[in-house]
Amino acid sequence: VKRLILNHNDLYVVSTMKHPRVFSNFVNLEELHLTNAFTEQIDSKWYLSDLKDIILESELTKLKKLHLEQNEIWEIKDMDMFCQLPELLDLHLSDNQLTDINFSLECLRKLRYLDLEFNRIRNLPQTTLEKLDKAFGHKEVGSDGRLRYTRQIDLHGNPYACDCHMQNFAQWLNQTE
Repeated sequence: VKRLILNHNDLYVVSTMKHPRVFSNFVNLEELHLTNAFTEQIDSKWYLSDLKDIILESELTKLKKLHLEQNEIWEIKDMDMFCQLPELLDLHLSDNQLTDINFSLECLRKLRYLDLEFNRIRNLPQTTLEKLDKAFGHKEVGSDGRLRYTRQIDLHGNPYACDCHMQNFAQWLNQTE
């Protein structure tokens, strides 16, 4: 199995109802789709911790795409939440409740696409902008000899607050390809 789609379920992955090696037999798993997959009876801060244990224990070392859209995720407090996924190329976190990028991107060396559209991002602090520059500022020369960016972050559909506190973020948006 290379692609596992468990979208729109009511999964419980917390406390005694979790099985930390639930994906361990999927040794060739490259795509895991968990859009709107978790029960709404449990706050995301609880199941994210257990989901990290599942990722760790299942050894999803070949995973390239992870979809976690529409899961009512307000914050990812664990800095190394996705660091056990060394081959991760695409991380989809759209349609959640995120206001910032509180997790490490440094450990995701192959990450090429971060989907944060339609969250609750009103502004991004300078520390986050620097984190994004470090992770996504990589450029490559294409076969045509032109410089191009190989990594993307999707931020559209967020309710930006246009005020004086947004100056650094607005400058960053205007200067960043």
